[in-house]
Amino acid sequence: QLFDGWVYIPCGGDSLSAKFWGGFGVLNKFVSSASIAGCGLVTSVVAVLLNTLLQKWMGINLFSVSTWGVIPLGAVGIGALAASGYYFGSIFFHQRPSLLLLAQMVVIAAFTNWLIYYLGYITLVLPDGRKASDLISFLKYLDLALTKAHYSLASQHFDAGEVGPFGYFFALLRFTGSLLGSAAVFWNLQGAPTCDICRAYLRRLAGTSSRFQSSAELRRHLDHLLGSLTGAEVFREALRSEQGKRGGWSLAATLSACPRCGQQQLRFDASTLYEKD
Repeated sequence: QLFDGWVYIPCGGDSLSAKFWGGFGVLNKFVSSASIAGCGLVTSVVAVLLNTLLQKWMGINLFSVSTWGVIPLGAVGIGALAASGYYFGSIFFHQRPSLLLLAQMVVIAAFTNWLIYYLGYITLVLPDGRKASDLISFLKYLDLALTKAHYSLASQHFDAGEVGPFGYFFALLRFTGSLLGSAAVFWNLQGAPTCDICRAYLRRLAGTSSRFQSSAELRRHLDHLLGSLTGAEVFREALRSEQGKRGGWSLAATLSACPRCGQQQLRFDASTLYEKD
């Protein structure tokens, strides 16, 4: 059958295997959830260490990089990297995204933000060789780090001086950015293809792409490729509705398989190529 650009081709699907893997029940889900949480924690620490090393070695605080002063692109990237462990862990352990996973991502985003500041606190050494952690508390350091920071535009060599109380506003923006990065990871995980039989995530086997000069040429190719598969007409009808657009077409085909029951799925993604492409 064909649905939303996907053509599903069963090949060796085994419902008995699906029942076997599903039979582990609560224990299997608990172990998987704990392992995924561990993956998220590891990538969170990696993101923080990367940001700290870049700042120490190159003077670049990736976490504070922003566009137009208020769009925290660096924090979005750090948040996505910190949450990437949940993505790869969920794929590996075949755990579908849930509200619990989303809540864990929010917690790990907050933890990542805190750890960035705390690592900066314990690694800060004053010019006279004394450690900041020996002189002031973490809360005092955090207040100074936020309020004494300078707002500047590197592209225009502009420095507006200390941000003062607005430092807390910028800290909130960075936290929001890290949440957006986590949300992007969660959204991609929701869209990852799964097996109809056992709900496991599919593994990519092969892929190819082709270009066509017109939608008519593309339809002829699909007629030869899909034949009379049930539901294929839905895909062809969608192409007809786009045939007035100028330019060619690109067709990408991806073959994936379930690592548990062996069912295979073939996906077609068609997109228009305008003349400038």
